[in-house]
Amino acid sequence: MKILSRALFLLFILIGVLSAFPSLAPYLPVGLGAPARALALGIPPGDVAGPLLANAVLIAAMAGLSWLSFRRQEL
Repeated sequence: MKILSRALFLLFILIGVLSAFPSLAPYLPVGLGAPARALALGIPPGDVAGPLLANAVLIAAMAGLSWLSFRRQEL
């Protein structure tokens, strides 16, 4: 299971690197900053359905991989 834990960490690093690309950044967690800032300022945030859906899928994938990693470990 250490391999899966390391893979999760590398995936975390990969998401950070991918957020540097302008075409991918709106669909990664970093991309939710602009709509949040617009909402805080009272400006229409634009299209947020795509980034929210992409982040929901990312959260579900991370939760599933975390469950796989921790299911056989004693707490």
